[in-house]
Amino acid sequence: MRINTDPGSANSWHWFGTLSVAPNGRIDVCWNDTRHDPNNVLSELYYCYSLDGGVTWAPNRAISPRFNSLLGWPQQNKIGDYTGMVSLDDAACIAYSATFNGEQDIYFIRIDQPLLLNITEVNGAAQLWWDAVVGRTYCLQYKASLDAAWPIGTDQVCVVATNTVVTLSDPILAGASQRYYRLVKEP
Repeated sequence: MRINTDPGSANSWHWFGTLSVAPNGRIDVCWNDTRHDPNNVLSELYYCYSLDGGVTWAPNRAISPRFNSLLGWPQQNKIGDYTGMVSLDDAACIAYSATFNGEQDIYFIRIDQPLLLNITEVNGAAQLWWDAVVGRTYCLQYKASLDAAWPIGTDQVCVVATNTVVTLSDPILAGASQRYYRLVKEP
């Protein structure tokens, strides 16, 4: 299955592809990509993931600045093939080589996974749930107006995940026409 989303007719290079699988089953993939350089000299580290065993993939996104892969130390015209990735339930951790400062060095980036809050109405209450990491604290904040500031310390419920899915029920207030939610992961 093709994962990169630049046009198939493009002459860009996709190289040093690496993948790993998180304990929760998410597949993480990263690679160097020259899609923004017609000369295929400047690369960016790209990343995407799949939550359904590789059937569908999140949009590709560049996660590094561009670098010239032909710069070398001391006079080498190629970069070493050093890319490693470890997938955690809530993040992908990548070590990769790049030439940001004119030398070949190793860099590290941690890509936290987005929190996806699901909401449905069940028996007059808002049923909210999200994928979680056991032991991590999550705070669900709520407000009645988009113009209002998000609460700090009030109008929120904080829970420590005891399962890989957290579910909360919020009774819809009588007379309230709307409610806005935000999910925050505590460090």
